[in-house]
Amino acid sequence: MQTKLGQTIPAELAGAIQKDSHMLTMWDKLRPSCQRGYVRYFDEAKKPETRVRRMERILKQTADYYQRHQKKTP
Repeated sequence: MQTKLGQTIPAELAGAIQKDSHMLTMWDKLRPSCQRGYVRYFDEAKKPETRVRRMERILKQTADYYQRHQKKTP
């Protein structure tokens, strides 16, 4: 899996995103710079427990972003 700019998403994070089709939709709505930043943030973690904690945070922030920026239907 890759970001909109072609950056490879680490397998752990990609698996968590692809696990839920709604999360994948929300991830696809992120700006390319957000995707890049989240991947970098996740990649910088070395300890497994830190990676898990950051993955959970990224998924929550992705959902929050989607809720704030989804188009309102009349």
